[in-house]
Amino acid sequence: MASMCTGSQSRTVFALVASVLTATLASGGVGHAQSEPAEIGVWFNHTGKGAVQVYRCMQDPKRLCGRIVWLKKKTNDQGQPLTDGHNPKAAMRSRLICGLSVLGNLQQAQGGIWKGGWVYDPEKGAAYTASIQAKSPEQLVMTGYKGIFYKTHIWKRAPADLPACGELEPITASAG
Repeated sequence: MASMCTGSQSRTVFALVASVLTATLASGGVGHAQSEPAEIGVWFNHTGKGAVQVYRCMQDPKRLCGRIVWLKKKTNDQGQPLTDGHNPKAAMRSRLICGLSVLGNLQQAQGGIWKGGWVYDPEKGAAYTASIQAKSPEQLVMTGYKGIFYKTHIWKRAPADLPACGELEPITASAG
């Protein structure tokens, strides 16, 4: 059974719908993703031996993560794919370097910096507290901290057509 609205109820409903529509359009529309942080993309590390893809973490799209997606040298001297051989945990030394997570849990802070996360250096088998910040569209400042000590490196944006080092799972996190 259909109900009918009085004239004043119709005007109230119309005003409510109009205000919701106006707010939706002013905010960029339904389902409109926020612009991506400048840090998202593929970056050559400071050595030029590898490239890291920075992306929204799958577990929490409000944070940034990163994985190795390109290697200058993909294999060891025996022709085998590079593995995480310097990892202090013996069970993890067989992990492939290609696709290895090396950044995680970075949270956006004031001033455009992402911090509070970690960075893993597979050449040393060591993890550090980390921060990253886009210095320009082509440069990323990556800082690793161990206690009161820190080291800063400049990473350079890789070209869009950089070939992947192997078969990589797609990143499926959505903008949050």
